[in-house]
Amino acid sequence: VAEELVEQLIQAAVWGPSGGNMQCYEYVVVTDRQVMARLAPLWKRCVDAYLATTGKYAPEGMDEAAYGRMVAAIEYQRDHFAETPVLIV
Repeated sequence: VAEELVEQLIQAAVWGPSGGNMQCYEYVVVTDRQVMARLAPLWKRCVDAYLATTGKYAPEGMDEAAYGRMVAAIEYQRDHFAETPVLIV
């Protein structure tokens, strides 16, 4: 991902609302492949805990197919986290 695009994304993010409209933002941008690989197991634990608490069935009022697609997307992202080109925290 081009550094210019990351800068544009961060610039757009600071225009979002904040408590008291203080705009006291700080971001950490991770692009190092080794760091992403080290973060991947931690992210997997977080996702697995989230999925364990949300259950296997869609919440009331949510379409089962849509819920299934959402869970599949979350699992894919969990399994391919180390391949993520940029992480902005």
